[in-house]
Amino acid sequence: MPSDFTDDLASALAQIPTVSSKVGIFVSRSGNAATVNIGSSSVTLPFVGLYLPPPGHPVAISSQNGQVVVTGPARPLPGVGKITATGSPRATVSAWGVTYVLPYHTSYTPTLNDDVAIVWSADGGLITGKVSATSNVVPPDQNPGGGGGSFHPAPFTAIDSGTYRAGSGWWTNTVRANVDDGCWFYGSKIKDTIPDAATITSARIYLPIQSIIINAPGQMRLHVHPTKPPGAPTFTGSAFAMSAVAGWRDIPTSFIDYLKTNDGGIGFDGGGQWVNYGVASDQLSGALDIAWTI
Repeated sequence: MPSDFTDDLASALAQIPTVSSKVGIFVSRSGNAATVNIGSSSVTLPFVGLYLPPPGHPVAISSQNGQVVVTGPARPLPGVGKITATGSPRATVSAWGVTYVLPYHTSYTPTLNDDVAIVWSADGGLITGKVSATSNVVPPDQNPGGGGGSFHPAPFTAIDSGTYRAGSGWWTNTVRANVDDGCWFYGSKIKDTIPDAATITSARIYLPIQSIIINAPGQMRLHVHPTKPPGAPTFTGSAFAMSAVAGWRDIPTSFIDYLKTNDGGIGFDGGGQWVNYGVASDQLSGALDIAWTI
């Protein structure tokens, strides 16, 4: 990957406030650096945590004193698992619905169905031996309701953008509000993050206006695609009139009510005569700033 792209992406990530973080997918480690996938891009960042998860697991990325770093797993790793297959020098262990292939301490001989302890370090996981029993911790009773809390994370950035024109297909990365169909795509990040039962309290989209021919309202609508489809996009739901004013703009919370439970994104289905930069030119293009309560 060109170093200038990595530098540009790291510079953009450095704009994340210290109190916020992003999540990437761990690919590999080399010394004190970790390569992670962020959306459709890969970047190598310093690793400052105690240990990293196996490749393919999510890791937390944060900005600390202006430097973007990988701090470790974005979710806990198991301390106990069950041997599901033996082997040498590694055995297969299942924990929390995930299967790991890990080395084991030479004093332990893996046996099918053994409950075993797992420790994690910067070098990965290690099966240390059989445990006498699994945890018998009894969780507290669930509260009958209320007190869930409020959430307002960093904006959900679009993973792709483009405009579809009949007869020409997806011909530009820009998002146009005109007779063509301009769309932003978010993968599954919104659906995977916001609980189905959440109450959306505010929703905004970032519009990086590139040019305005006529400042007529664009017909903003939901579409049903997590990623760019091969053909024309399919829109759903009612249109929302959006004028050509750059920056963070309010959108109906009903848009997020749809996206928290369905694959899809946001775009323009006619109207307007103006153009937004795409994500290839502005990584905040189409970003969604969402707050909710549970």
